Amino acid sequence: MWTRCTHGETRCVGFRTAHQEGLRDRPVEVPATATSSSGRSVPTVVETVPIPAHGESRRGEDEEESLTAVTSQAQTIDQSVDQSPRPTLRAGAFGHATALSCRECGHRIDLGPHYACPECFGPLEIAYDFPAVSKSDIEAGPRNIWRYKALLPVPDDIEDSPNTEPGFTRLLKAHNLGRELGIDNLWVKDDSTNPTNSFKDRVVACALSAATELHAKVFACPSTGNPSAV
Repeated sequence: MWTRCTHGETRCVGFRTAHQEGLRDRPVEVPATATSSSGRSVPTVVETVPIPAHGESRRGEDEEESLTAVTSQAQTIDQSVDQSPRPTLRAGAFGHATALSCRECGHRIDLGPHYACPECFGPLEIAYDFPAVSKSDIEAGPRNIWRYKALLPVPDDIEDSPNTEPGFTRLLKAHNLGRELGIDNLWVKDDSTNPTNSFKDRVVACALSAATELHAKVFACPSTGNPSAV
């Protein structure tokens, strides 16, 4: 049982007969008891806890120093972020991409490291202004994904940048599967020959190009599967 004294203290008084509600699962707070010579339990005061006045806050010197250090560090970081110049994109950094367009509401924003619409939080997709591209233009390209660079958000000189260069994987004639499905001419794209044995290497290669153009210093790829292997 807890009782409040008139001088601003709380006392814990215990009885031997039973535990109070609220203390059953907290044995460290169960008070000790004393027994009289007659065998009957008597209440015993076992702890006195001073209660600060309403609105009073006590903070130790170490906490004051820690709080001051953290506040000063946060202010320094804010100042450095505000003063750091934003990278300027070079012309054609994202090929023929023109903007980021919201799939939900259609709102458009400039190309940059964004993934959510500022108006409705919908997913952003890349909007393009494609030129005329012929089959011969594609066939004249390198034997990797960059032969399709005119259709991707990458610069025209992407071949000159270090990258994983996935793509141009083989096609396999699936005779048995085609027979089971009733398809006479069935081919399967074998992307296991990509750098990390996954078709996801293709999108990661484009993401690496974008990170380079945005002057990123660290490239993180959160995933539960193959993209994390890059």
